[in-house]
Amino acid sequence: MDKHALHDIRMRFKVNGIWSILSSKLELHPVSKDISLQTWSFNNLIIKTTVHKTDTVSVIVCCSYRPIAVDISGIIRLTEALTRVEERLSVLVNHCYNGDNTSLLSLSSPASAIVIPKHATWIVTMWHFGMDGLTEYTGEKFSVTWEIGKNELIRVYSKDLKEKGTRIRLERQEYPHKPLSDAIEEKLCRCTMHNERGVE
Repeated sequence: MDKHALHDIRMRFKVNGIWSILSSKLELHPVSKDISLQTWSFNNLIIKTTVHKTDTVSVIVCCSYRPIAVDISGIIRLTEALTRVEERLSVLVNHCYNGDNTSLLSLSSPASAIVIPKHATWIVTMWHFGMDGLTEYTGEKFSVTWEIGKNELIRVYSKDLKEKGTRIRLERQEYPHKPLSDAIEEKLCRCTMHNERGVE
């Protein structure tokens, strides 16, 4: 099996007042009134961001074809992408409040009071953790799912990874419900312990 990796990472954080400012310029979902922002792509990570009427912001990191390895280089890849998301959200808030005159932003304006929290503090609500086979799989497509305890799923399935061909993927759907920095640190520690014990 290949390295332990993460994909389909879902996070949430709250920013008071963000929906009011963005809703003045951006399109709303007709029913939920959510604001779906433009999809961004950084380091082969597809990032979808939604601002809810409750001022909660949800962020999904889609990287099923290029999962984030649970090692230093993988975490740096994720961190760099999420830092860009922070920056773009800040610029978007300022732009929606001031139009094109972002340089005229007043320190007393509502937009200046809105601070996008650092991504390390965003709460991870769910992610997929697993491994891909190193050798190509040439059999029929399949998917098997087990429910292990409460709110935990384990899946084994064939995955078409495009240029890498079809591989067997083993994954567990987890719900950390903790800040990203804590969830990543915990995952790094566990993976390091498993590797030291020779567990793949």
